[in-house]
Amino acid sequence: MNSVERAANNLLKDAASLLLYQEVLRVPPAQAFLKLLIALRRGDEAWKLLDAYGEFYRLMAAGNILSLEELILEGILVGEGNPFAEASANVGNPRSPWSKEVPPSLQYAAAADLYSLQRLSVTESTLVGWVVDLVSDVRPEWKVAAESTLSSRDLKKVHGSSGDVSCTDGVMLHSETRADDHGDFLAHNRETWRRKIGGLWQWSEAVPLLQEYYAEYGIGRIACEQALQCRGGKLLRDTNFYAYKETCNLTILKEHSQKLFKHFERHISHCEASHVLVLGPAGSGKTTLVKSVLHSFVKQGKLRVIQMQKGEIKHLQSILEDLARNWQLRYVVVVDGLSITDDLPLVEWPENVMLCRISLSKELSMEKLSSETEDSFGMILTLNNLDHETYLLSVKEMLDFNKRLDVKPTDDSWQSHMDEADEWAKDRDPISVRSASQFVRNIL
Repeated sequence: MNSVERAANNLLKDAASLLLYQEVLRVPPAQAFLKLLIALRRGDEAWKLLDAYGEFYRLMAAGNILSLEELILEGILVGEGNPFAEASANVGNPRSPWSKEVPPSLQYAAAADLYSLQRLSVTESTLVGWVVDLVSDVRPEWKVAAESTLSSRDLKKVHGSSGDVSCTDGVMLHSETRADDHGDFLAHNRETWRRKIGGLWQWSEAVPLLQEYYAEYGIGRIACEQALQCRGGKLLRDTNFYAYKETCNLTILKEHSQKLFKHFERHISHCEASHVLVLGPAGSGKTTLVKSVLHSFVKQGKLRVIQMQKGEIKHLQSILEDLARNWQLRYVVVVDGLSITDDLPLVEWPENVMLCRISLSKELSMEKLSSETEDSFGMILTLNNLDHETYLLSVKEMLDFNKRLDVKPTDDSWQSHMDEADEWAKDRDPISVRSASQFVRNIL
């Protein structure tokens, strides 16, 4: 057995020895890494080694993962399917068997796994070097390209001194920049923790740090995202919510916005806060109201939002069971697209999850709400269509808002646009917030 085969064999033993953190190595890029190690251990033919490394490289690039170390540290923080992580997250939870403490046995097992995972966090330059040792006729261009999945720091270390390859911004974008660009508080926070743990001389010393992390930020993929949407019963990252842009704070919605803001604040503060029902006709600004208030909390990392459409309601029970695992986190489940006559399934809501139901209603008389509906929702917000005066006010506020953003209509005469808005409304009945928004978009 040569030195490369021996090194690969030792890493495979490290992977096989994991007691708690097996899920870290079950994601596709990590599986490709293990297959590469197996090929190296067997001393496979040259084309098989190159093919194995190519698959690893492709999956790392597809996931925008900067290095194997980043991949492994991210998996450690996620803590999926890990009894140590679950115990750490549930200390203090009266409903958990680990409410008092994390058993020492789990702490010892976690330390052993962290030691093995640190050994597995080899650099891509090391992997490429092993491949080159076994495949003698590798082209220099391939070697340079194959090492390009390194972090910007390692690229400088490998190429900076020789000057053969320049480390440009186009080759690698540091993950901190990526997190900031998306305005994703939790992603930026995880990167800080990855640096904290990865900077330790021995990762096995990170057990107390990880207990602290899991207790504060939760476990599993559902704890790693600030905004999720339900599709086919699965919770996926809601990219539309992350891309949400600031909207005009209309006077007609201001009072509702303030009430909703205070209600969500109570929920975040672990105070008792009941479910919310937002009623209104089509185009009255229901969804805009809810999203704008929620976004102000989400961008600070204080709240997590789950969005569900009418067709996903059948999965509500299983979704709530998943959310209840992170009892210390606060979620708001937004169910949109229901009419006031549509019923939700009878389920037990965990204390850490609030329902915000957005319902379409043509008849907004409060007397028509059933007593059962009133009992289910501690806050009921009712939105209406606009009269002519509030419509013109909303148009003016939207135009002023866009003017501050330096988005100006083609004609600088604002009064002429108000006259146009007046004419626009005559052909539309009823007039709504959506009507005002459509007019403004039409002239910008």
